[in-house]
Amino acid sequence: MNRRTRVGIIGAGPAGLMLSLLLSTEGIDSLVLESRSREEVETTIRAGVLEQGTVDLLTEMGLGERMKREGAVHHGIELRFDGEGHRIDFYELANGRAITLYPQHEVLKDLIAARLNQGGHILFNVNDVQLYDVSSPQPHLRFVHENEQIELHCDFIAGCDGFHGVARSSLPEAKQQVFTRSYPFGWLGILMEAPPSAKELIYTYSERGFALVSTRSDTGRASAALGDQRQLEVTRGAGHPEKHPGHAQLCHRTDAVWQAVSRRGCSPYRSTNGSERAESGNR
Repeated sequence: MNRRTRVGIIGAGPAGLMLSLLLSTEGIDSLVLESRSREEVETTIRAGVLEQGTVDLLTEMGLGERMKREGAVHHGIELRFDGEGHRIDFYELANGRAITLYPQHEVLKDLIAARLNQGGHILFNVNDVQLYDVSSPQPHLRFVHENEQIELHCDFIAGCDGFHGVARSSLPEAKQQVFTRSYPFGWLGILMEAPPSAKELIYTYSERGFALVSTRSDTGRASAALGDQRQLEVTRGAGHPEKHPGHAQLCHRTDAVWQAVSRRGCSPYRSTNGSERAESGNR
């Protein structure tokens, strides 16, 4: 089956969906391809801090109603080091600008609904996406959707499927201009159901490393510790140094985090997806 669109967009994440909506405002047709199901896209839990420019753009496009109703506006952050806290007042220092805590999966729900309400097309559960003639004026895509092989002819292809996506690997190296800055850190996130411990985000540094306290709602908060290794085992005890050479330091640091959590009256429990989380003994 052959199809035609002006812009073929790979990836129904924030970038791909926003691009599709912006193109639509200019009367430019597009088709979004996504490998996951709509349910998976909308229910995969992700954090989200929106800067003022993003909030303004969503509002301008008529997509800010739920964000303003359910999101949390923060006018600053707190930095903690050397035993003291220092509040950075965004509102005063940046001419009234702020950040809004509104999870990425909620943004995606809004973007998907808006695009479909426009009559736009998003194909979910797409498989085997392949790019052809990407350096020519007439690139095209081939993919499988609902067991049907489809060839999509485009004027442009927009690869919005991330660093490990098929679009990046399909672009000839001679045509690539890559700007990268790598931060060799790994996050261990601990999600807790507890009253927020602070009104704004807290970034703290000590001799034991870096940690962030981030609220997600009025009844819960997420705390994430940052180590100095490239990867963290999220589930305690999942790595065994004797079976995985080089993981001794990794496992030691992960266990150190859980020991610190336990000292504060929390005990780990397993969620339904098998990962280990922290439950407070002082709720």
